[in-house]
Amino acid sequence: MFHGKPMILIPLFGDQLVNAKNVERIGTGTLIERSSLNKKTFTDAIQRTLGNREILREAAFVASLLAGRAQQYRNDIAQWAKIIIEHGRMNHLLMHSRNLNLIQYYSLDVLAFLASLVVSIAFLLLWLFKCLFSRLRAVKPKRD
Repeated sequence: MFHGKPMILIPLFGDQLVNAKNVERIGTGTLIERSSLNKKTFTDAIQRTLGNREILREAAFVASLLAGRAQQYRNDIAQWAKIIIEHGRMNHLLMHSRNLNLIQYYSLDVLAFLASLVVSIAFLLLWLFKCLFSRLRAVKPKRD
């Protein structure tokens, strides 16, 4: 995207399929499903991508939007490096979660409580149904 060239995307795993669909949705590339990949679909995708002026124009437009970003990132890194050199370690920027233990970090105590609550309610409901059905079965009219 950065160089303004249209893309032919063949997602393999993970979030690549979502990213490929987003690229196709914004009109800067063509998606080929891995299951349908063969010589014909690949050459068709190349011809469709390079022959479509809309895709070429969108790719160039996205590249123009991203053009100044690399320099901006370099400036940001340089600025943060100067701040760190001047002021040293800045404790107010450190994450407080680095001081938490595993149970606190993942809220395992809360999850254990909620799980025990769900299990308790399930057992209570089972017990109530058992009592209700046993009473319904216990009441039988006498036959003489």
